[in-house]
Amino acid sequence: MEKNGRHYVGIGEAEIITGEGVMRTILGSCVGLIVYDTTIPVGGMAHIMLPEPVLGKTTWSRFASTVVPRLTQELEKYGAQLKRMKAIVTGGASMFAFLSGRSNGIGAIGSRNTHVVIEELRKIGIPIVKKDIGGTSGRKVEFDIGVGECRISLMKKAL
Repeated sequence: MEKNGRHYVGIGEAEIITGEGVMRTILGSCVGLIVYDTTIPVGGMAHIMLPEPVLGKTTWSRFASTVVPRLTQELEKYGAQLKRMKAIVTGGASMFAFLSGRSNGIGAIGSRNTHVVIEELRKIGIPIVKKDIGGTSGRKVEFDIGVGECRISLMKKAL
């Protein structure tokens, strides 16, 4: 969704922009993935909810295992080339660790999301040029496709 020249990427969504523009999202345990071509101004952002599809759900932009290959295919339709693509991975906080009392329950969704995204990028050979992952705080993320700049800021925790 575009608002004031900025493209907001919501939960489970992905967006591609070309030319000038800023993509932004807010993350907690979800993972933000930015893939862009280093030569031409085309890039995409995904707000990934879960590591893999569950219960037959197949919306590709929601899942780490499906978003990486599909996002790169979509970018290629706009002239991007795999050999020139770079990635930024952010988010994956342990926002719900207090609910499970351990790191392998619902509190681990952030680290599982991150692990799958990184593995999928490795499989297709896209280098990660910036990572800001983990912790217990959410993040605000903005990527300016025109200049190839990513700004990530930690959000303050609510009391």
